[in-house]
Amino acid sequence: MRCRIALCPVLGMLTSIAAALPGTELSTFSLPAGSLNVRTVGRWPYGPTQAVCMAGSLAYVGNGAALQVLDLSEPSAPRVRSDVFLPSIVEDIAVADGYAYVANEWCGLRIVDVSDPDSVFEVSWCQTPDVAFGVEVHDTLAFVCDRYGGLRVFSVADPGFPRPVGSMSLPGPAYDLVIHDTLALVAADASGLRVVSIADPRSPHEVGFVDTPGYSRDVGVRDSLAFVADWNNGLRVVDISDPAVPFEVGSLVTPGYAEGLVVLDDTLVGIASNTDGLRVVNTANPAAPAEVGSLDTDGRCLSVDACGTIACLADYHNGIRVIDISDPFEPAETGHHETPGPARKLCRRDSLVFICSQEQGFYVIDVSDPALPVDIGHWHRGGEELWNVFVQDTLVYVADYYHGLRIVDVADPTTPGEVGDLELPGYTFAAVALDTLVYMACGSSGGLRIVDAADPTRPQEIGSCATGHVARDVSVSGTLACVADGNAGLQVVDVSDPTRPYVVGSLDTPSYAFEVEVRDSIAYAADGSSSGLRIVSIADPSMPVELGNLQTGSCAYGLDVWESVAYVADQYDGLRLVDVSDPGFPFEAGYFDTGGYVDGVVATDSLIFAADHWNGLHIMKSLYTGIRVRETPQPWIGRASTVLARGRLSLEQAGMTNGQVPMTMSDISGRKVMDLKPGVNDLSTLAPGVYFLRHPEETGLRRLLLVR
Repeated sequence: MRCRIALCPVLGMLTSIAAALPGTELSTFSLPAGSLNVRTVGRWPYGPTQAVCMAGSLAYVGNGAALQVLDLSEPSAPRVRSDVFLPSIVEDIAVADGYAYVANEWCGLRIVDVSDPDSVFEVSWCQTPDVAFGVEVHDTLAFVCDRYGGLRVFSVADPGFPRPVGSMSLPGPAYDLVIHDTLALVAADASGLRVVSIADPRSPHEVGFVDTPGYSRDVGVRDSLAFVADWNNGLRVVDISDPAVPFEVGSLVTPGYAEGLVVLDDTLVGIASNTDGLRVVNTANPAAPAEVGSLDTDGRCLSVDACGTIACLADYHNGIRVIDISDPFEPAETGHHETPGPARKLCRRDSLVFICSQEQGFYVIDVSDPALPVDIGHWHRGGEELWNVFVQDTLVYVADYYHGLRIVDVADPTTPGEVGDLELPGYTFAAVALDTLVYMACGSSGGLRIVDAADPTRPQEIGSCATGHVARDVSVSGTLACVADGNAGLQVVDVSDPTRPYVVGSLDTPSYAFEVEVRDSIAYAADGSSSGLRIVSIADPSMPVELGNLQTGSCAYGLDVWESVAYVADQYDGLRLVDVSDPGFPFEAGYFDTGGYVDGVVATDSLIFAADHWNGLHIMKSLYTGIRVRETPQPWIGRASTVLARGRLSLEQAGMTNGQVPMTMSDISGRKVMDLKPGVNDLSTLAPGVYFLRHPEETGLRRLLLVR
């Protein structure tokens, strides 16, 4: 379950402003605040493009969690004027009177001053109950489609101090809307088109509806006609001349899935048709709309807007496509603004982070100044789908899902170049290199593959081993390789002879093993949505034994282990820090909610780097120093267990130095919560969790788990 109530309030209004120099990556940013023992150091928040809004020669673009201003005065060469970092992904944009109003997913309505296109900055925000998907501005009011939170109305008479004025629930999730006179026309997914009266914005109410056959995602209006992008059922044309009795007058099932829509002129409508690009439809006869032109793109068209003869498509991982529609029969691409795709996994070498961007290759991020990360290089072959990357010395080993292994030289990180590749069976999820050998996790039909890359220009497979289910990840320690094998859990493989690897032991984890890290004789597994972190001893490879586990809130998808802390990429619940100093008793020591969902994480002694699927790279610092625990039994504990269920702790008189010096009890942050006395102590008022007992004459601590 995604819970974002505490995501934005504290730091959402704080901004850090850097000089708007040509080529700089950072102009302003605001940060979410759902964290414990972790703070943000810097962000590179770019990612897939889902929203675009045009105003004259400017296009306002969602680039992951960044709002960018593009100058289209030369359509063949779009130019970034400035950008601002927001807490979550940009879902929709409306521009009015020098301000951009952004539907910012889990972070509600964000208002950005764009009066100077070269220096934009956030001025205010309003949290919404659910997920802000759509926004429209009319006069001094902003209307937000808040998914299951319905329609929300805000006064923006003073954009610096927006305030809620009204709301209403809807029978389905609210995705987008358009304002027409005193009506709000809302695309409500499976509940079709809802017609809402906003004559009194304090009390909006539904006056009519049309239950379209598909899933209404976007809506436009011209005169008394509403045009609905109805996903799997294409374009629907609805007569709203009588708002109480709207009715469908015509339709056209377009190729692909109708995601977005823009009314181009008196007769034409443009449709963003997901995998089938832009479709131009003539609606001069509303009863029989007909496609007159189209332009397919390489990505997934999710949104479209137009101004004059120029249209802009938000093409997800392929960025913004600038389209000349002066001839609607033959729309032609004239320019392109590239944005990254979803951030899957990442790896680090010194001050460089290599972030895997799915269909857009990988980006090289210089983090020598963690507060101002900047991309300095980009490798994009075309046609690839990257799932993971691994760096060793000056080579990056790329797991290309459909192809296999690609080897890229990054001796000069500003100009990465592919030097070799090897096609492998199955679907390639991960690669790990040790010296001249590369270990590949290749799914259900590929299993574990071992590649000799002594000559990186001519890598050759030398050994392979089938695994029980889907080989998703691999970690190597000495002569053992541990494979995260999906529903089959962990597979321990003997690789002492890389030409003849074989499974020596396995442990079927409760859920789905996505990723694994081996440290010494312990394997740590990210085990999916119902299982979390699993800690397994492989001291005897033939009989792996689980030592401990900790269930996380979302889906444990990736992890890294540094010293005594496991850093878990828990997707919708962000980054989780788990103290594993005692493998049999792991406990959560911190977390950070990135605003999207975290796929991958890499930790060092000073910094944590997380790949947020939609929001790029988060750079964080752990404030958790760990607590040294004395594990040997102490006489002063008496008969008390390390797990306390009834809230009463008994301490022996003899171990209390005659009772003159009190013992103390602290929470996991080190804050003292109470003094303890000889005899029975009542802990029933304390919240369940991990606590530590300190004796004044002992250097160690004793861990105590308080449960209800």
